Amino acid sequence: MPAPSSNDEYWAPIFHSLEKGAFAQSLNLLDKELSNQSDPTLVLLRTMLKTIVSNICEAEDKIENYKTAYDSAVDKRDVLLGQLGELTQSLSQTLSLTPNGENGLHQPNRIGSSANPPYRWQVSMLGSFELLQNGKLLEKWPSQKGKSILKYLVLNRSRPIAKEVLMDKFWPDSDLESARNNLNVVIYGIRKALRNGNPDYSHLLYSDDSYQLNPNIDIWLDVEIFQDLVNKGKFLYQRGQTEQALEAFHTADELYNGEFLEEDRYEDWVIPFRQDLQDEWVDLVYLMCEHYLKAKNFKLCIPLCKKLLNIDSALEEIHQRLMICYAKVGQINLAIRQYHTCLTTLEHELGVPPSAETIALIEKIKHREPLDV
Repeated sequence: MPAPSSNDEYWAPIFHSLEKGAFAQSLNLLDKELSNQSDPTLVLLRTMLKTIVSNICEAEDKIENYKTAYDSAVDKRDVLLGQLGELTQSLSQTLSLTPNGENGLHQPNRIGSSANPPYRWQVSMLGSFELLQNGKLLEKWPSQKGKSILKYLVLNRSRPIAKEVLMDKFWPDSDLESARNNLNVVIYGIRKALRNGNPDYSHLLYSDDSYQLNPNIDIWLDVEIFQDLVNKGKFLYQRGQTEQALEAFHTADELYNGEFLEEDRYEDWVIPFRQDLQDEWVDLVYLMCEHYLKAKNFKLCIPLCKKLLNIDSALEEIHQRLMICYAKVGQINLAIRQYHTCLTTLEHELGVPPSAETIALIEKIKHREPLDV
Protein backbone atom coordinates (compact mmCIF):
# COMPACT_ATOMS: atom_id res chain seq x y z
CA MET A 1 0.00 0.00 0.00
CA PRO A 2 2.14 2.95 -1.23
CA ALA A 3 1.79 6.25 0.63
CA PRO A 4 1.24 9.52 -1.29
CA SER A 5 4.45 11.32 -2.16
CA SER A 6 3.27 14.66 -0.72
CA ASN A 7 2.86 15.46 2.95
CA ASP A 8 5.18 12.57 3.89
CA GLU A 9 5.43 13.64 7.50
CA TYR A 10 1.63 13.39 7.79
CA TRP A 11 0.95 10.27 5.75
CA ALA A 12 3.98 8.07 6.48
CA PRO A 13 3.09 7.23 10.12
CA ILE A 14 -0.55 6.64 9.09
CA PHE A 15 0.40 4.09 6.47
CA HIS A 16 2.93 2.50 8.83
CA SER A 17 0.26 1.96 11.51
CA LEU A 18 -2.21 0.63 8.91
CA GLU A 19 0.33 -1.93 7.72
CA LYS A 20 0.75 -3.13 11.33
CA GLY A 21 -3.02 -3.39 11.76
CA ALA A 22 -2.98 -0.73 14.48
CA PHE A 23 -6.25 0.86 13.40
CA ALA A 24 -6.91 2.80 16.61
CA GLN A 25 -3.50 4.44 16.28
CA SER A 26 -4.24 5.20 12.60
CA LEU A 27 -7.52 6.82 13.59
CA ASN A 28 -5.76 9.05 16.14
CA LEU A 29 -3.28 10.14 13.47
CA LEU A 30 -6.08 10.85 10.99
CA ASP A 31 -7.72 13.13 13.56
CA LYS A 32 -4.86 15.57 13.07
CA GLU A 33 -5.49 18.28 10.48
CA LEU A 34 -3.77 18.17 7.12
CA SER A 35 -0.99 20.73 6.75
CA ASN A 36 -2.12 21.29 3.17
CA GLN A 37 -5.85 22.03 3.32
CA SER A 38 -5.83 23.54 -0.17
CA ASP A 39 -5.69 20.17 -1.90
CA PRO A 40 -9.34 19.03 -2.10
CA THR A 41 -8.38 15.54 -3.29
CA LEU A 42 -6.24 14.85 -0.24
CA VAL A 43 -8.89 16.27 2.07
CA LEU A 44 -11.53 13.98 0.52
CA LEU A 45 -9.25 10.93 0.67
CA ARG A 46 -8.45 11.65 4.31
CA THR A 47 -12.17 11.88 5.15
CA MET A 48 -12.96 8.60 3.35
CA LEU A 49 -9.99 6.85 4.95
CA LYS A 50 -10.96 8.09 8.39
CA THR A 51 -14.54 6.78 7.93
CA ILE A 52 -13.37 3.34 6.84
CA VAL A 53 -10.79 3.02 9.63
CA SER A 54 -13.37 4.19 12.17
CA ASN A 55 -15.78 1.48 11.00
CA ILE A 56 -12.99 -1.14 11.21
CA CYS A 57 -12.24 -0.11 14.81
CA GLU A 58 -15.91 -0.39 15.69
CA ALA A 59 -16.15 -3.83 14.06
CA GLU A 60 -13.03 -5.07 15.88
CA ASP A 61 -14.41 -3.89 19.20
CA LYS A 62 -17.57 -5.88 18.55
CA ILE A 63 -15.60 -8.95 17.50
CA GLU A 64 -13.50 -8.81 20.67
CA ASN A 65 -16.59 -8.39 22.85
CA TYR A 66 -18.33 -11.28 21.11
CA LYS A 67 -15.28 -13.54 21.48
CA THR A 68 -14.87 -12.68 25.14
CA ALA A 69 -18.57 -13.18 25.78
CA TYR A 70 -18.53 -16.49 23.88
CA ASP A 71 -15.51 -17.81 25.80
CA SER A 72 -17.00 -16.77 29.12
CA ALA A 73 -20.38 -18.28 28.25
CA VAL A 74 -18.82 -21.60 27.18
CA ASP A 75 -16.74 -21.80 30.35
CA LYS A 76 -19.69 -20.89 32.55
CA ARG A 77 -21.82 -23.53 30.83
CA ASP A 78 -19.13 -26.15 31.42
CA VAL A 79 -18.90 -25.33 35.11
CA LEU A 80 -22.67 -25.46 35.50
CA LEU A 81 -22.94 -28.75 33.60
CA GLY A 82 -20.26 -30.21 35.85
CA GLN A 83 -22.16 -29.07 38.94
CA LEU A 84 -25.39 -30.45 37.50
CA GLY A 85 -23.76 -33.81 36.80
CA GLU A 86 -22.38 -34.06 40.33
CA LEU A 87 -25.75 -33.14 41.81
CA THR A 88 -27.69 -35.66 39.71
CA GLN A 89 -25.12 -38.35 40.50
CA SER A 90 -25.51 -37.69 44.23
CA LEU A 91 -29.27 -37.67 43.85
CA SER A 92 -29.32 -40.95 41.90
CA GLN A 93 -27.11 -42.61 44.53
CA THR A 94 -29.38 -41.31 47.29
CA LEU A 95 -32.47 -42.68 45.50
CA SER A 96 -30.64 -45.93 44.58
CA LEU A 97 -31.21 -45.30 40.90
CA THR A 98 -29.28 -46.89 38.08
CA PRO A 99 -26.86 -44.63 36.16
CA ASN A 100 -29.43 -44.07 33.41
CA GLY A 101 -32.25 -43.64 35.91
CA GLU A 102 -34.78 -46.43 35.86
CA ASN A 103 -37.24 -43.99 37.40
CA GLY A 104 -36.75 -41.50 34.59
CA LEU A 105 -33.75 -39.57 35.91
CA HIS A 106 -31.11 -39.15 33.19
CA GLN A 107 -27.47 -38.42 33.90
CA PRO A 108 -26.44 -35.44 31.73
CA ASN A 109 -23.25 -35.37 29.72
CA ARG A 110 -20.85 -33.28 31.79
CA ILE A 111 -18.69 -31.42 29.34
CA GLY A 112 -15.25 -30.87 30.78
CA SER A 113 -16.00 -32.72 34.00
CA SER A 114 -14.16 -35.70 35.42
CA ALA A 115 -17.15 -38.04 34.82
CA ASN A 116 -16.76 -37.53 31.08
CA PRO A 117 -14.13 -39.72 29.45
CA PRO A 118 -11.39 -37.07 29.45
CA TYR A 119 -9.22 -36.15 26.53
CA ARG A 120 -5.84 -37.78 26.91
CA TRP A 121 -2.80 -35.99 25.62
CA GLN A 122 0.67 -37.36 25.09
CA VAL A 123 2.94 -34.35 24.68
CA SER A 124 6.59 -34.53 23.65
CA MET A 125 8.83 -31.47 23.98
CA LEU A 126 12.27 -33.07 24.30
CA GLY A 127 13.39 -32.86 20.70
CA SER A 128 10.57 -32.03 18.30
CA PHE A 129 7.13 -31.06 19.58
CA GLU A 130 4.34 -33.61 19.19
CA LEU A 131 0.84 -33.73 20.63
CA LEU A 132 -1.24 -36.90 20.45
CA GLN A 133 -4.88 -36.41 21.42
CA ASN A 134 -6.49 -39.72 22.31
CA GLY A 135 -3.73 -41.43 20.37
CA LYS A 136 -4.09 -39.29 17.23
CA LEU A 137 -1.28 -36.95 16.21
CA LEU A 138 -2.45 -33.36 15.79
CA GLU A 139 -0.77 -31.97 12.68
CA LYS A 140 -2.96 -29.08 11.54
CA TRP A 141 -2.17 -25.92 13.47
CA PRO A 142 -3.60 -22.48 12.69
CA SER A 143 -0.17 -20.83 12.99
CA GLN A 144 3.27 -21.24 14.52
CA LYS A 145 2.37 -18.58 17.06
CA GLY A 146 -0.70 -20.56 18.13
CA LYS A 147 1.39 -23.70 18.44
CA SER A 148 3.93 -21.83 20.60
CA ILE A 149 1.25 -20.43 22.91
CA LEU A 150 -0.25 -23.90 23.38
CA LYS A 151 3.21 -25.22 24.34
CA TYR A 152 3.51 -22.45 26.92
CA LEU A 153 0.05 -23.19 28.32
CA VAL A 154 0.82 -26.92 28.58
CA LEU A 155 4.01 -26.24 30.54
CA ASN A 156 2.19 -23.79 32.84
CA ARG A 157 -1.14 -25.59 33.03
CA SER A 158 -1.24 -25.64 36.83
CA ARG A 159 -2.20 -21.96 36.94
CA PRO A 160 -4.15 -19.43 34.85
CA ILE A 161 -2.03 -17.23 32.60
CA ALA A 162 -3.14 -13.60 32.27
CA LYS A 163 -3.70 -12.56 28.68
CA GLU A 164 -1.37 -9.58 29.25
CA VAL A 165 1.43 -12.06 30.01
CA LEU A 166 0.80 -13.90 26.73
CA MET A 167 0.64 -10.62 24.81
CA ASP A 168 3.94 -9.47 26.31
CA LYS A 169 5.74 -12.78 25.71
CA PHE A 170 4.57 -13.44 22.17
CA TRP A 171 4.10 -9.91 20.77
CA PRO A 172 6.66 -7.87 22.71
CA ASP A 173 7.15 -5.32 19.93
CA SER A 174 3.46 -4.75 19.17
CA ASP A 175 1.25 -2.06 20.64
CA LEU A 176 -1.47 -3.11 23.08
CA GLU A 177 -4.28 -3.10 20.52
CA SER A 178 -2.41 -5.16 17.93
CA ALA A 179 -1.20 -7.67 20.52
CA ARG A 180 -4.74 -8.11 21.89
CA ASN A 181 -6.22 -8.63 18.42
CA ASN A 182 -3.47 -11.10 17.51
CA LEU A 183 -4.02 -13.07 20.73
CA ASN A 184 -7.77 -13.28 20.12
CA VAL A 185 -7.22 -14.64 16.62
CA VAL A 186 -4.62 -17.16 17.82
CA ILE A 187 -6.75 -18.39 20.75
CA TYR A 188 -9.68 -18.91 18.38
CA GLY A 189 -7.40 -20.95 16.10
CA ILE A 190 -6.14 -23.08 19.00
CA ARG A 191 -9.69 -23.86 20.13
CA LYS A 192 -10.66 -24.82 16.60
CA ALA A 193 -7.62 -27.07 16.14
CA LEU A 194 -8.15 -28.88 19.45
CA ARG A 195 -11.91 -29.42 19.25
CA ASN A 196 -11.49 -31.59 16.17
CA GLY A 197 -15.12 -32.49 15.66
CA ASN A 198 -16.22 -31.96 19.26
CA PRO A 199 -17.30 -28.29 19.46
CA ASP A 200 -18.94 -28.78 22.87
CA TYR A 201 -15.71 -29.48 24.75
CA SER A 202 -13.64 -26.57 26.08
CA HIS A 203 -9.96 -27.46 26.00
CA LEU A 204 -9.01 -23.89 26.81
CA LEU A 205 -10.79 -22.08 29.65
CA TYR A 206 -11.07 -18.30 29.98
CA SER A 207 -11.79 -16.54 33.25
CA ASP A 208 -10.78 -13.23 34.87
CA ASP A 209 -8.85 -12.19 31.74
CA SER A 210 -6.73 -15.36 31.99
CA TYR A 211 -6.36 -18.57 30.01
CA GLN A 212 -5.79 -22.09 31.30
CA LEU A 213 -5.98 -25.59 29.87
CA ASN A 214 -8.98 -27.55 31.06
CA PRO A 215 -7.67 -29.37 34.18
CA ASN A 216 -9.73 -32.46 33.28
CA ILE A 217 -7.51 -33.18 30.28
CA ASP A 218 -5.23 -36.08 31.21
CA ILE A 219 -1.78 -34.89 30.09
CA TRP A 220 1.39 -37.00 29.86
CA LEU A 221 4.33 -34.64 29.34
CA ASP A 222 7.79 -36.06 28.64
CA VAL A 223 9.52 -33.11 30.33
CA GLU A 224 7.76 -33.80 33.63
CA ILE A 225 8.40 -37.55 33.44
CA PHE A 226 12.07 -36.87 32.66
CA GLN A 227 12.47 -34.57 35.68
CA ASP A 228 10.66 -37.01 37.96
CA LEU A 229 12.96 -39.84 36.86
CA VAL A 230 16.08 -37.71 37.38
CA ASN A 231 14.99 -36.73 40.89
CA LYS A 232 14.03 -40.31 41.70
CA GLY A 233 17.39 -41.60 40.43
CA LYS A 234 19.38 -39.07 42.46
CA PHE A 235 17.42 -39.93 45.60
CA LEU A 236 17.97 -43.67 45.14
CA TYR A 237 21.64 -43.21 44.27
CA GLN A 238 22.27 -41.23 47.45
CA ARG A 239 20.63 -44.02 49.45
CA GLY A 240 22.90 -46.61 47.91
CA GLN A 241 20.14 -48.21 45.78
CA THR A 242 22.39 -48.10 42.74
CA GLU A 243 20.60 -50.62 40.52
CA GLN A 244 17.20 -48.89 40.88
CA ALA A 245 18.84 -45.48 40.45
CA LEU A 246 20.54 -46.49 37.20
CA GLU A 247 17.26 -47.89 35.90
CA ALA A 248 15.63 -44.48 36.49
CA PHE A 249 18.59 -42.68 34.90
CA HIS A 250 18.53 -44.89 31.79
CA THR A 251 14.79 -44.35 31.33
CA ALA A 252 15.29 -40.59 31.68
CA ASP A 253 18.12 -40.72 29.15
CA GLU A 254 15.90 -42.57 26.67
CA LEU A 255 13.24 -39.86 27.07
CA TYR A 256 15.74 -37.12 26.27
CA ASN A 257 15.34 -37.21 22.49
CA GLY A 258 17.05 -33.86 21.94
CA GLU A 259 17.08 -30.28 23.11
CA PHE A 260 13.88 -28.92 24.60
CA LEU A 261 11.64 -27.66 21.75
CA GLU A 262 14.53 -27.71 19.30
CA GLU A 263 12.41 -26.13 16.56
CA ASP A 264 11.89 -23.01 18.68
CA ARG A 265 15.54 -22.07 18.57
CA TYR A 266 15.10 -18.34 19.11
CA GLU A 267 12.03 -18.17 21.37
CA ASP A 268 13.12 -16.18 24.43
CA TRP A 269 10.83 -17.99 26.87
CA VAL A 270 12.16 -21.39 25.75
CA ILE A 271 15.88 -20.71 26.31
CA PRO A 272 16.03 -20.98 30.14
CA PHE A 273 13.89 -24.16 30.09
CA ARG A 274 16.17 -25.65 27.43
CA GLN A 275 19.36 -24.89 29.35
CA ASP A 276 18.04 -26.20 32.67
CA LEU A 277 16.88 -29.46 31.12
CA GLN A 278 20.12 -29.95 29.22
CA ASP A 279 22.09 -29.35 32.43
CA GLU A 280 20.00 -31.99 34.21
CA TRP A 281 20.56 -34.46 31.38
CA VAL A 282 24.32 -33.80 31.23
CA ASP A 283 24.59 -34.33 35.00
CA LEU A 284 22.87 -37.72 34.87
CA VAL A 285 24.90 -38.89 31.84
CA TYR A 286 28.10 -37.77 33.57
CA LEU A 287 27.10 -39.65 36.72
CA MET A 288 26.33 -42.84 34.77
CA CYS A 289 29.56 -42.50 32.80
CA GLU A 290 31.58 -42.20 36.01
CA HIS A 291 29.76 -45.13 37.60
CA TYR A 292 30.32 -47.52 34.68
CA LEU A 293 33.97 -46.53 34.38
CA LYS A 294 34.59 -47.33 38.06
CA ALA A 295 32.57 -50.53 37.69
CA LYS A 296 34.78 -51.43 34.69
CA ASN A 297 31.71 -51.75 32.47
CA PHE A 298 33.52 -50.11 29.56
CA LYS A 299 31.03 -51.05 26.85
CA LEU A 300 28.27 -49.10 28.62
CA CYS A 301 30.60 -46.22 29.39
CA ILE A 302 31.59 -45.64 25.73
CA PRO A 303 28.22 -44.38 24.35
CA LEU A 304 27.79 -42.16 27.42
CA CYS A 305 31.17 -40.51 26.78
CA LYS A 306 30.17 -39.89 23.18
CA LYS A 307 26.95 -38.19 24.28
CA LEU A 308 28.88 -35.84 26.55
CA LEU A 309 31.33 -34.96 23.77
CA ASN A 310 28.43 -34.20 21.44
CA ILE A 311 27.41 -31.49 23.92
CA ASP A 312 30.94 -30.18 24.59
CA SER A 313 33.68 -31.58 22.37
CA ALA A 314 36.41 -29.86 24.42
CA LEU A 315 35.88 -31.93 27.58
CA GLU A 316 39.40 -33.35 27.87
CA GLU A 317 38.50 -35.55 30.84
CA ILE A 318 35.81 -37.30 28.77
CA HIS A 319 38.26 -37.80 25.89
CA GLN A 320 40.56 -39.51 28.41
CA ARG A 321 37.75 -41.77 29.63
CA LEU A 322 36.85 -42.75 26.09
CA MET A 323 40.49 -43.53 25.30
CA ILE A 324 40.68 -45.76 28.40
CA CYS A 325 37.42 -47.55 27.50
CA TYR A 326 38.58 -48.25 23.94
CA ALA A 327 41.91 -49.56 25.21
CA LYS A 328 40.24 -51.74 27.84
CA VAL A 329 38.01 -53.44 25.25
CA GLY A 330 41.02 -54.03 22.97
CA GLN A 331 40.32 -51.31 20.41
CA ILE A 332 43.72 -49.61 20.58
CA ASN A 333 43.32 -48.03 17.13
CA LEU A 334 40.14 -46.26 18.29
CA ALA A 335 41.87 -45.05 21.45
CA ILE A 336 44.69 -43.53 19.36
CA ARG A 337 42.14 -41.97 16.99
CA GLN A 338 40.31 -40.50 19.97
CA TYR A 339 43.56 -38.94 21.17
CA HIS A 340 44.04 -37.21 17.82
CA THR A 341 40.42 -36.01 17.92
CA CYS A 342 41.11 -34.59 21.37
CA LEU A 343 44.32 -32.94 20.13
CA THR A 344 42.59 -31.28 17.16
CA THR A 345 39.55 -30.19 19.17
CA LEU A 346 41.51 -28.58 21.99
CA GLU A 347 43.68 -26.70 19.51
CA HIS A 348 40.70 -25.54 17.44
CA GLU A 349 38.27 -24.76 20.29
CA LEU A 350 40.60 -23.53 23.05
CA GLY A 351 43.93 -22.94 21.37
CA VAL A 352 45.73 -25.22 23.86
CA PRO A 353 47.61 -28.54 23.61
CA PRO A 354 46.52 -31.67 25.50
CA SER A 355 47.49 -31.87 29.14
CA ALA A 356 50.51 -33.85 30.32
CA GLU A 357 48.06 -36.36 31.79
CA THR A 358 46.47 -37.00 28.39
CA ILE A 359 49.86 -37.34 26.69
CA ALA A 360 51.02 -39.78 29.34
CA LEU A 361 47.81 -41.77 28.90
CA ILE A 362 48.20 -42.20 25.15
CA GLU A 363 51.82 -43.30 25.61
CA LYS A 364 50.70 -45.99 28.05
CA ILE A 365 48.02 -47.12 25.59
CA LYS A 366 50.50 -47.30 22.69
CA HIS A 367 52.90 -49.37 24.77
CA ARG A 368 50.13 -51.62 26.12
CA GLU A 369 50.92 -50.60 29.69
CA PRO A 370 48.37 -51.15 32.51
CA LEU A 371 45.86 -48.32 32.87
CA ASP A 372 44.49 -47.00 36.13
CA VAL A 373 40.71 -46.58 36.29
